[in-house]
Amino acid sequence: MHLELSEDQAVELERLAAAAVTELGQEIAISHEDQHRAQLLVRRDLLAAAREALRGERGERGGALGGGRASPSGRPDPERVWTAEVVFSEDEERTRADARMRAAQRDWHGWGRARRNPADPDVPLVGEELAAARALVDLAHQLLDAAAQRVEVFERRPVHLHT
Repeated sequence: MHLELSEDQAVELERLAAAAVTELGQEIAISHEDQHRAQLLVRRDLLAAAREALRGERGERGGALGGGRASPSGRPDPERVWTAEVVFSEDEERTRADARMRAAQRDWHGWGRARRNPADPDVPLVGEELAAARALVDLAHQLLDAAAQRVEVFERRPVHLHT
């Protein structure tokens, strides 16, 4: 499909897509229903891919796949430093971990849960480690899916990336 836009229209469409991606990210972060959350993730990722395609057409940031960003000072560009935060919540038998990260101008949220067998000793660190691992794996899968979608936009065909 080919769409002709003026530069002003393309900039405005990219701005609207960015705002929608941010709003969807916030809605995803507070959504606790798995099916609804999955639908929101698909919508957000499709909008993000469309936004990147617009950027690629306009020649910004190295095209649809994004280009390297070098800092004139030689220090890492702050946009290229990604920090994840893991927050825990617990009840008697379960530990939940929520991993949040701001990366590539998007808010990411992964979550994981661990349940203690009542026969096991009460060692909260084990539940936290397991829940955090699951939350980070969820986050990793989201990043892998987003990367695949970016490659698909560039390649114009389905791709399958593996860890």
